[in-house]
Amino acid sequence: MSPALESNPKMSTHLRGHFRVADLRGADLSGADFSGSYLRGAYLSGADLSGADFRRAYFRGADLRGADLRGADLRGASLCGADLQKSDLRGADLSGADLSTSNLRGADLRGANIFTADFSRAVIYNAAFTNLIVKQGPIRSDGCQYILYTSALGGCVIKTGRETWWSCEEADAFEKARHHSRINAKKYAAEALRIIDFLKSEFELIWPDYFYA
Repeated sequence: MSPALESNPKMSTHLRGHFRVADLRGADLSGADFSGSYLRGAYLSGADLSGADFRRAYFRGADLRGADLRGADLRGASLCGADLQKSDLRGADLSGADLSTSNLRGADLRGANIFTADFSRAVIYNAAFTNLIVKQGPIRSDGCQYILYTSALGGCVIKTGRETWWSCEEADAFEKARHHSRINAKKYAAEALRIIDFLKSEFELIWPDYFYA
């Protein structure tokens, strides 16, 4: 912990500004206003950030391992490449956040709003989501990654980069993804089709009767 925080463990609630590579490990920053702040490479492991306002904050490469982010407002925040292993994101608002290439291994996202969040090439092994099952396909040789989302309600969504396919009465998400890959993946089409088949096999393990009901 930095000397400033040792003398003042509960910091001011208004902290908008520049915090590049700042050492805020273990600090009590609950409810603080960091909206629009620059926190690239900041050390926030074990910090209490619950209920804090991080709208549009820039966390690229920040260390947030084990941080308490319960109920935090992270709408539109950039968490690209951030280390969020075993962080507590329960009830956090991550809508529109960029979590690409971040490490969410073992993170708790139950009850979090992840609508329109970008998880491309993020590590999400053993991460917990409310009634949501997330499966990652192998990364394509050009860096593109396909992610499968399904829930206790059934059905599925496949997302890669800016493309999203979902199942409906006309066609299932896998067929839509295959069709798109045949036309647009060009020299990576065969590889993309193998990844989509892999995700379908993972989906069938979860919902074995889905395609035969």
